[in-house]
Amino acid sequence: MAERHPNALVVLSHRGNAETWWESADATVWQVMRDIESGSRQEHVDGLHQLLRELTGFSEDLDDAVDARRAYNQHYEKVVATVPKQRLLIWQPGDGWEPLCERLGLPVPDEAPAHANTRTEFRKRF
Repeated sequence: MAERHPNALVVLSHRGNAETWWESADATVWQVMRDIESGSRQEHVDGLHQLLRELTGFSEDLDDAVDARRAYNQHYEKVVATVPKQRLLIWQPGDGWEPLCERLGLPVPDEAPAHANTRTEFRKRF
């Protein structure tokens, strides 16, 4: 996407470290993918697990935390190494609107960013 839009800001959403990301992904997306593979939810998200594996470079083993964290770190390092610094914003959800608005030249909204997609909300949707 960065190549297709050479003037766009690239926002790299980051969780601080691979372990924090893994704990969240394992309890949400990966759990849904396990459910899909077990056949209990195949009709809801057919093919999602294969697509995510192809896009992320993770192994076939959804419980391979070491491989998942390795892939997460490799992706982060690749983005940081290839996107020019003037186009890159490394952003964590807790950073709020300010860094995004500053880089985009927009006013900061009065409302705090909505916090949605908690683990409980994610699981309810699936």
